[in-house]
Amino acid sequence: MKPYQLCGQPSMHARRVESEWIAAGIAIIFLLNYLSWLVLPSSVLPSTFIAVAVITAIGYIGRDVSQRRYLMAMALGIGFLLLFFAPFTDSDARSIWFFHAKRMYFDGSIAARLDDYPGWAHTSYPDLVPAAAASCARLFGVWNEFLPKIALELTLVPPFLVLISRCESSRFKLLMLGSLLYLTRIQLFSGSMDAHLALYAVSTIVLLRECFERQHQRGRSVTVAAALVMLFSMASIKNEGTVMAALLLVPMTILLLGEHSNRARLAWPIALGLLASSPVLIWKFRLISAKITALFAGDPWARAALRFGDGGWTLIATSLLDEAGIALVMLAVLFMVAGKLERLVLYFVVAYLSILFFVYLSTPYDLVWHISASVERVTLVVKLLVAVILILESQRFVLRLPSMK
Repeated sequence: MKPYQLCGQPSMHARRVESEWIAAGIAIIFLLNYLSWLVLPSSVLPSTFIAVAVITAIGYIGRDVSQRRYLMAMALGIGFLLLFFAPFTDSDARSIWFFHAKRMYFDGSIAARLDDYPGWAHTSYPDLVPAAAASCARLFGVWNEFLPKIALELTLVPPFLVLISRCESSRFKLLMLGSLLYLTRIQLFSGSMDAHLALYAVSTIVLLRECFERQHQRGRSVTVAAALVMLFSMASIKNEGTVMAALLLVPMTILLLGEHSNRARLAWPIALGLLASSPVLIWKFRLISAKITALFAGDPWARAALRFGDGGWTLIATSLLDEAGIALVMLAVLFMVAGKLERLVLYFVVAYLSILFFVYLSTPYDLVWHISASVERVTLVVKLLVAVILILESQRFVLRLPSMK
């Protein structure tokens, strides 16, 4: 019997598969809630979906407690209490994300926001979390400064379940939780979406990485399904999430084609992918129909050429390296120590940083202001990802020690 498999307790593998099921289930409920706001906003579906998400999360945590596993229960309980003491001071939270949610609640739909009022509210942004916040308020029948914030914690459950379930001992669970909290800090409850997006992206990469490592193993299809749902959830959180999802869709496609040479076996991931991607596809279609554009207004290529000419690119490169340089060094150290090249992680980090470089190079805003206002937030995913990979590899090393066998 393995050290973590106690009498009467499910194995670590079974717990991990169960966590993936619950994480994927709750995430798909949030996607369906967002979809209901897009196509049937006046129905009872938004309130129903958010109620199901709450019941599922509470039920899973209750089962954890009954099996004497208290970490997730404590984390969510403390997080719930913090909602009372964390008023929205972040300008993006009040002026964008929860302004969207408030309009959804009072207007009764998302479509009303296509009037593009006011311009600073970024109408083009997707609304997975604001849709959950609006549903929370509708469920209780009142909008106030507290109830919609419950969505901030509820939507953290899927990525936290995925990441915590990768840890096989209490020490590593605490290390994982502490690292996530340290790196995200107040962003989890600030009302801004950067920490949520980063956690969903990291969870997706961890699941994909595991799928590539576990060729033809039992329970792998559940991991693939969870990765698909988390991937398309990212696309519905922020515009950067759509870019991240597009990047990760490449290894996901390679994974699916490699595993399912039989076309019939491709049916379920295609169906799941279509369902999970439908909210962001519908939202993008509505934006195109309303002729609402996002960042790349005007001629981005001309702006990029200008900044190459005046040396602005050096400020961009320096800023990105200042934020993500340590993470890149740690990846290099991992390769030198463990001899393991994290191809998927390296692919994502390099591709994502390259895209950020071009976005800053072609931004219509003042370059210094744009970098200072966003570079720390948009590179959070890189720091989180490398920290999680280091924890998982450290755990793998410790479990190989003779005293741990």
